[in-house]
Amino acid sequence: MTATETATGHETPSGSPLLRVGLVYAGLCVLCILVFYDTADSLVRVWWGTPTFNHGFFVAPMAAYLIWMRRHTLVGVPIRQEWLALPLIVLAGLVWLVGYAGDVRLLQHAGFVGILIAMAGGLVGRHMLRLIWFPIAFLAFMVPAGDQLVPRLQDITADFSVTLLGWVNIPVWRDGVFLQIPNGMFEVAEACAGIRFLIANVVVAFVFAYLAYSKWWKWVIFIAISIAVPIFANGVRAFGIIYIAHVTDNEYAVGVDHLVYGWGFFTVIMLLCLFIGNLFADRRIGDFEPDPRAASRPVPAWNWPFVAAAAALMALGPAYAAVIIDSGSWQGQTTLQPPTVAGPWQPGGELQPPWKPVFRGASAELLQTYRDGSDQVSLFIAYYPAQGQGREVIYHANRMADDETWKRLETRRIGLTIDGAPMQVRLERMKGHGGATRVAAYWYWIAGRFTADPVQAKLYQIAGALSHGNKAAAAVAVTMLQPVDADGLEPLRDTIQRFLDATPNLNAYLRRQAGAH
Repeated sequence: MTATETATGHETPSGSPLLRVGLVYAGLCVLCILVFYDTADSLVRVWWGTPTFNHGFFVAPMAAYLIWMRRHTLVGVPIRQEWLALPLIVLAGLVWLVGYAGDVRLLQHAGFVGILIAMAGGLVGRHMLRLIWFPIAFLAFMVPAGDQLVPRLQDITADFSVTLLGWVNIPVWRDGVFLQIPNGMFEVAEACAGIRFLIANVVVAFVFAYLAYSKWWKWVIFIAISIAVPIFANGVRAFGIIYIAHVTDNEYAVGVDHLVYGWGFFTVIMLLCLFIGNLFADRRIGDFEPDPRAASRPVPAWNWPFVAAAAALMALGPAYAAVIIDSGSWQGQTTLQPPTVAGPWQPGGELQPPWKPVFRGASAELLQTYRDGSDQVSLFIAYYPAQGQGREVIYHANRMADDETWKRLETRRIGLTIDGAPMQVRLERMKGHGGATRVAAYWYWIAGRFTADPVQAKLYQIAGALSHGNKAAAAVAVTMLQPVDADGLEPLRDTIQRFLDATPNLNAYLRRQAGAH
């Protein structure tokens, strides 16, 4: 099959090996979507349902356009299927399998997209890949990643706001992500963290750098600026909203004004970044030149065994998951009885003000209050006999503060002794609508082991799932109100520790729930 000539004298990819590669790749993509249907479906749902990742719909069309834009430079470049891509397909499949075993959607999405990228690179071969490496690598932006940075970005935005408010002599009192000024309180909510603008700006910056720069150091500088500027700008934006609300007595910069000001500000910042970046551009769209060696290279025959091998290797992960991970389910109790707690702690009393954390998909939950004189604590356990999609103990929507009646102030680590073993747990402070402050020390129990580290918890879960072991899990929390006159958190930690000392053998208690001894 040969390329055709246009009236301008340029060859076009119509009827060329590149067109055949596109058709074969489209077929492999359809097969990949069918094999990983649940993953592909969840990926599209994230794009559709999360505004932060709406750009995912445009990544593949943009990659295709960037290749089409260079179409005249690709004619005559030999296409030889690259067998070295097959190990990359296996590696991406392994990433997906680990994500499936640990119910980590990020890894599942990354593995799925990684397979698509590896297949594309393998089909076009190394000679063509030298010319279109960026459009193929750009597909990585289909993976919805970055929302894990939201809590840190909230803190950075609050830090900026407090500093700038101090510079203009507006008194401010900060409690976590809440900022109190004389005429109102402001919350640096998750939506105010600036993650949407940061991710959008980075995606645009990569495309711009590809089109505008031929030197790698310009890429690095521009991408770094495109990351730093949105973070700094979001802090300035938050300060501006608070300042405008302050000087107008909350007449402006709240509600719809808040949103209009925010997006208008971000649009100006993005355009300014692109304008400055364009001043240092050393390449234009027409500067992409064909490889002068391309015409002298022979066009190899099509390698169908490579296509068959790629199709077979992509299915290894789902096959292992079906045979090992999904075969059978771990059966456990779906009701929880309170564990044994020694005196002087006694069960009883109401949890006031009401508090209930959010743990989706838990098979059973326990919330029991105990008293020792004037001290009152509550024990919360969310129990999962077996984890799976929609029933995960480590999940971004699971939280101590429900964001309705309680708002998170801060999360830190404290040392506690649990079942006689010292460990670092998470301590979350939260504020209720009535002004009450509550603390909750919490950790996880995964396949018979305690940890407060979400990453370690996922590793325990993955190890159990891949070996067809214990899949039971639980979240454990001990909570109490923080008195207004409390001198720091140490007295609260001591009270929680006294309760845990009276609650021995928590691990054995949870193992009994799972039916494992």
